[in-house]
Amino acid sequence: RLRRARPRRYCVAMPSTRDALASDTLSLEYQDLTDLRPLMSKLATMPRLTALNLNGNRLSSLPSDMSALRKLKTLDLTQNMFTSINVILPALKTLPVLTGLRITVTDDEEETLLLALPNLVSLNGVDLGASGPSGPPPPANPSSQPGKSAKPQRAASSSANLPQVTLTKARSVDPSSSHRPRSLHA
Repeated sequence: RLRRARPRRYCVAMPSTRDALASDTLSLEYQDLTDLRPLMSKLATMPRLTALNLNGNRLSSLPSDMSALRKLKTLDLTQNMFTSINVILPALKTLPVLTGLRITVTDDEEETLLLALPNLVSLNGVDLGASGPSGPPPPANPSSQPGKSAKPQRAASSSANLPQVTLTKARSVDPSSSHRPRSLHA
């Protein structure tokens, strides 16, 4: 007789006590998970969940709507089976307060990810505030309109503890002269 193959069922140790449900972190790493959808209703019952570790599973996609995880700030998706960032990006966009993400991506995918998730503060353990882009570059020539003189401009600063910088129009330097521009130190 031939037996029908039964669908694979997962037994994941989810919190069951009141204290565990009140926890702010949950690690489901290396649980051989292929689909997170069956667990979403249980995860949604954890109102304080701010960190979820799904490292080392076999996930190839994420549920399209993960907004039930209202307080989830950090998510670890490393060592899964995502074929492209585009497969999971719509799901990540539904996480309203996601600020930290760990995921294996290419350089091009990283750029796509950063553009799509502007609230990220940390990507793969790197603080984006310290090394990320500081905004658009200043205009090349602030006095491009005739009759206007070049006035120093103050660079925009997103943080009060950054030094204030005054930008002025650069002078051209004759390469044959012995004058060299000074380097600026903060």
